[in-house]
Amino acid sequence: MNAKKILEKLEEYTWLFMLSAAGLAACALLFPIVYRDESIGMNYLVWMISLERESDGNFVFNDDIISRVGAIIETSIVILSIIFLVIVGVKRLKKKEMDKVMNILLLLSAIFLTVSPVGYSIGASIAYEDFWGRYMAGFGLIAVYIAAGISWFYYILLVMMKKRSPASPSGNS
Repeated sequence: MNAKKILEKLEEYTWLFMLSAAGLAACALLFPIVYRDESIGMNYLVWMISLERESDGNFVFNDDIISRVGAIIETSIVILSIIFLVIVGVKRLKKKEMDKVMNILLLLSAIFLTVSPVGYSIGASIAYEDFWGRYMAGFGLIAVYIAAGISWFYYILLVMMKKRSPASPSGNS
């Protein structure tokens, strides 16, 4: 199978990967983004929405206003990206052509899903001394990066397909 056929096959399954990326991004909202597991049996979990489970088992929201605002912005960005990915995925499932709007939505999803965890990582490092020395990345943070990678891969793939064959369905922009 030559490279062109492989690219066409990948393009055919864009819908599956877009919906998978949306599902991973949604999982990021449900799973802790960071955790601390201490050797004495105490653990501490933090979700993207600024919800924390302390070592005694109590759930609390972070009382730092900057953390809350950051959490609202990051969560909103991820939710918006999920919506964009679902729109692109469903349209591709219905065999709709990739038009300019769908390409822009896919690009925005890739950018947003990259910016959100990077923003969290930088913000946590600035706000808390030795944050990454005390905490480990949880599935919630990793899932966003994977969803971003899928979005970037497919955006680049569709741009390549458009350049290689302007008459193809993805070339109508």
